[in-house]
Amino acid sequence: MLYFPIFIILISMIFTFAIIEITFQNYYKQEKKTVKNEFYKDLKLTTKQRVESALKLLNNLYALDVKKEKERLEDILNLLLTSQNRPIDFDGFIHIKISQNPIHLNKSYIVASKKIGNKYYYVFENTKYIKKEIKKDIAVLFDSFRWGKRGYLFVFDSKGICYYHINKNFIGKNRWNLKRHGVFIIRKLINAAISHPNGTYVEYLAYNPLGKPTKKISFMVYDKNFDLTIGSGIYIYNLNKQLQKIEQKKQYLLSMLLKKLILFLIILFLIISFVAYFVSKKIIEGFKKYDKKISALQKEKEQKECFDELTNLLNRKCLKRKFEKYKDEKIAIIDIDINKFKNINEIYGNKIGNDIIKNFTSKLKNIVKNSDIIGKGKIDEFIVLARYKTKFEIDKLVYRINNSLTKTLKFEDIEIFPSVRIGIAFNKKDGESFDDLVNKASMSAYNVKYESIKIAFYNKEIDEKIKKYMEIKNSLKRMIEDKKFDELEVYYQPQIDKNGKLAGMEALIRWNHPIKGLISPAEFLPVAINEGMIKDIDLMTIQKVMIQIKEWLKNGYNPGVVSCNTTMQQLEDEEFIKQLKNLINKYNFDTTYFGIEITEESIMQDTKTVEATLQNVKKLGITISLDDFGTGYSNFIKLKTLPIDKLKIDKSFIDGIPDNKDDVALTEIVIQTAKILNLKLIAEGVEDERQKDFVFEKGVDYIQGYYYSKPLPAQKIEENYFKNE
Repeated sequence: MLYFPIFIILISMIFTFAIIEITFQNYYKQEKKTVKNEFYKDLKLTTKQRVESALKLLNNLYALDVKKEKERLEDILNLLLTSQNRPIDFDGFIHIKISQNPIHLNKSYIVASKKIGNKYYYVFENTKYIKKEIKKDIAVLFDSFRWGKRGYLFVFDSKGICYYHINKNFIGKNRWNLKRHGVFIIRKLINAAISHPNGTYVEYLAYNPLGKPTKKISFMVYDKNFDLTIGSGIYIYNLNKQLQKIEQKKQYLLSMLLKKLILFLIILFLIISFVAYFVSKKIIEGFKKYDKKISALQKEKEQKECFDELTNLLNRKCLKRKFEKYKDEKIAIIDIDINKFKNINEIYGNKIGNDIIKNFTSKLKNIVKNSDIIGKGKIDEFIVLARYKTKFEIDKLVYRINNSLTKTLKFEDIEIFPSVRIGIAFNKKDGESFDDLVNKASMSAYNVKYESIKIAFYNKEIDEKIKKYMEIKNSLKRMIEDKKFDELEVYYQPQIDKNGKLAGMEALIRWNHPIKGLISPAEFLPVAINEGMIKDIDLMTIQKVMIQIKEWLKNGYNPGVVSCNTTMQQLEDEEFIKQLKNLINKYNFDTTYFGIEITEESIMQDTKTVEATLQNVKKLGITISLDDFGTGYSNFIKLKTLPIDKLKIDKSFIDGIPDNKDDVALTEIVIQTAKILNLKLIAEGVEDERQKDFVFEKGVDYIQGYYYSKPLPAQKIEENYFKNE
């Protein structure tokens, strides 16, 4: 708390300094820009005025001299005419001509003329003389004028001869070949002036009065009449001096302001630090009172995030963190799954199931070393991170775990004979990542599910199974993400009544892979269920079935009730009913012809979501069938309360009838149960006539099996059951 206000002050100081710096920079940047603009504006105006004044002076002087010369020529002509042929002395520039016809002279001459009788008398003189005389006197003439503060002119003819310059040493010299940094300066100025009749500005490198090279800008005009280029310029260093003064002023003011600001902030810093110290002290004292409470809350949060509520063991996410800390050591991942744990919960209830989990937790804690870590995976799964030096240590540990966890358990009057399957994968040897090793250990355990010895170390054969699993998973994922459901095809297995008529069908999904061909549902459906992709497949199947039923009804065919299998994941999804309604509305579908099939597993789950979903399905007018009835441990109370329309007797019972007495007895119980609950009955897996006659005789309503037909595509169903009617 003490450092927080200090930190705030430091941040404030930095921001304040930054703002002041930016403000000063912007202000003086604008001021420099203004000075530059004024400088160039003044430069253009001043230099142009000087040159134009000089030109005006020369041209006025020329006009005046021409006028005077003309008057002199007229006097000469009059003198000539009155001299009565007396000799007259004229200078060499004056010419006399007497002609019978008028003489046309261009403007390069000054002329005085008179006509007497039939003769024309002329006296004329070339203007070059006047221009030459004026050019000779330019230096004296321009020196008698002031050309502004520090202003001056320079004058060159088109051949580079200097007629006027501030440096008198240059006057009269030819500077045509003057060269600076590879540029012929005088040529550049004269050529630029000649190329622009109205004058132009030229920037070039000159030498200032101190003899240093510096940039200069001059306004240049070429006077064709005198064959002279007149220019006047200003050195850029004058501008640089002004800008330098502005920069010095800025730095001075900024320095003064920052010194005062720093002093103010230091005082403020000391005051706030003093106050903050006492305030922080009080706040810290207050926090100490709640420190224990906060620690308890943090511990509780960590408990919820990392520890399984029932066993107080690390969950898989936090177990993974532990693995990352010790992954460079020799670690074995031991995956322990309880066999048929779901059946135990269904038969004896969740309390007994929880007691078994607690019992196993206690036993595992007593078996493993203190350096080993026990974690909780799925509801019936334990994961142990065991450090080891030799594989023999892990062998002993695994067999101890198996022997301990498979001993008979007693809970009041109930005896339970638990069974576990154990898979082991070694860090570095079998994989690098935690998830990879757990998957390999779990797959190893799954591989010995039906073996007498349910312990397996990971090997390459299992790796092939994992590889195949991952290939199916990735292909399913690609298909779902790309929405390429055309690879999935729906087959239909007829359900036949006593009269041999089609009463309905079960829709079964088949995967026609573009490369691998047909993939068995037994291969891809478990993967889809495990990876949470089955809902997309279920929904797509329902959509395809609805479209097919609509097509059949449109063609006048009656398919009966066509049922689609629906998994537990779908029933637990709150969006399922909404999705069903959307499809029904989209296709304007008559639900009389549609049903869903659920398994005993679905209704045995202790969840209100499933029950609510089934009630809503029933409200939509959809038939509900219970599949595989009799294979589990059915809760008849639930069976009575749920909106079930049909029971399907599992094929495992039908296979043994009528010869196997146990199968016969179980089948009769199922049939009697259906009659008591007023439910329709479907016998699955009927393959011969004796089985058919038996189930129909006992009261089964419909038969589904190879005796009548294997699952067929829609086209074959039409050919076999609709078009031949």
